[in-house]
Formats: sequence, structure tokens, C-alpha cells
Amino acid sequence: MEETPSLTISFRNLAPSDSLETEVRRRASKLMKIGRERLIACHVVISAPNRRRQQGKLYAVNLRLELPRGSLPINRNPPMDHAHEDAHVAIHDAFDAALRRLAEFRRRIDGRVKTHAAKRPRARSARDSHAEEPEA
Repeated sequence: MEETPSLTISFRNLAPSDSLETEVRRRASKLMKIGRERLIACHVVISAPNRRRQQGKLYAVNLRLELPRGSLPINRNPPMDHAHEDAHVAIHDAFDAALRRLAEFRRRIDGRVKTHAAKRPRARSARDSHAEEPEA
């Protein structure tokens, strides 16, 4: 029997919202379908910086994916990205980053990482040989 990964959603400095929670669950289900064989749990924290501000409140979304070989943190809180004044946009960006990080993690685990060829010794030019000759 296959276990389904657990999902934990936390809110900091803002009241829990059904629409935000629905958005997180929808995006997390996509993420769990892609990483089902390796994903154990997904922890999501949506936070607002300060309750006092009326405008310019930038939301931060932090995810932590628990995998058998460790955890994969995703912190999407760009310092001045004003698109993140909408919490839904911040959630979208965070889960897109999570998909990229999970794909990168899988490539690394599977050994599909691009390697660079070893450098060949450089051929000596005429200019190099003149520089090494002592003057008479």
C-alpha cells in the first residue's frame, strides 16, 4: 500500500484563509504527483511581515519538502518583488521554484548532471617560447 505524503499549512502574521489554503492544496497535489515516489511530506508557511502596514505588504512563502535523503528547503521571499503583495502570486512563485528544485534534485540523484570535459594541455605558441629564452 502506498502512503500519501502529508501536507502542513501554517500562517504567520495573518489570519488563515480558505482561498489561500485551497490554492496551496491544489499546487501541493501537483507537486506530490510529480514527486510521489520520493516525497514524504510538504510543509508550507505563508507569512506577512507586519500587521500594521496597509500597503506594500509583501507575502513570503516558505516550503520544506521532506525526502528520504533529506529535506529540500524552498524560500521564496524576494526582497522587493511587488507582485508578492498578492499572496496567491507568492504561492504560485514558491511552488514553481519547488518544482524546479525537485527536478534539479532528481537529476543530481539519478546522475544526470552535466559534467565538463577535462581541459586539454594548451599548445605553446611562438610568443611563449620567446618569453622563456634568456637574453645573451
